[in-house]
Amino acid sequence: MSFLLNVPMTVISTVNELLEARFEIGCEDILYNRDFLKYENSSIIREVLNRLQLKNGSGFLKPEKGLAWVKKGQYAFHVELSTAYSIIKDQFDEKTICELKEIPMFPVKQMHANYQKLSPFKDLIDVCLHRLSENGMMSRESVFWHPKKPGCFRSAAVIQINTGLADFYPALCMLSLGMLSSLLILTFEMCLFNVSP
Repeated sequence: MSFLLNVPMTVISTVNELLEARFEIGCEDILYNRDFLKYENSSIIREVLNRLQLKNGSGFLKPEKGLAWVKKGQYAFHVELSTAYSIIKDQFDEKTICELKEIPMFPVKQMHANYQKLSPFKDLIDVCLHRLSENGMMSRESVFWHPKKPGCFRSAAVIQINTGLADFYPALCMLSLGMLSSLLILTFEMCLFNVSP
């Protein structure tokens, strides 16, 4: 019965599950998002675009307005993380921050550097980029220029669990049977040892 007291799991982890859960959907109003949604062939992304267009003709919102809808609940908003983190840190309380979940909408694409054909600098730039990555300079710059993800302190997240007598009735029955059997064994041992000389 300890499963009743466990922390509830977040079951939504993909865009498809988000669509099945009937969340309202919004998207940050930037050209890249409009372009990606317009030209992507995936059926899931098509469904996202259809839901965005059904909502008042356009579900494209400013980040502040979209995240305000997220704060109210049952609303999914696609926004650039560097934009969202600073707004979440300023406007959301600890409990709401703990309830948020990040779900990637765009697939991860491998990036590469473009060079002029037969460029003599190709190898030089490749080596420099690898060295910067190996020495941690790229991650340091990323940490310096991008806002930090707001932390979730589990003590701030109050977990409400409603359990009734029906939920742990079998456990109470087993406890009662165990106590009764231990008392019966105790009286049997007392009688056995008191009778024998």
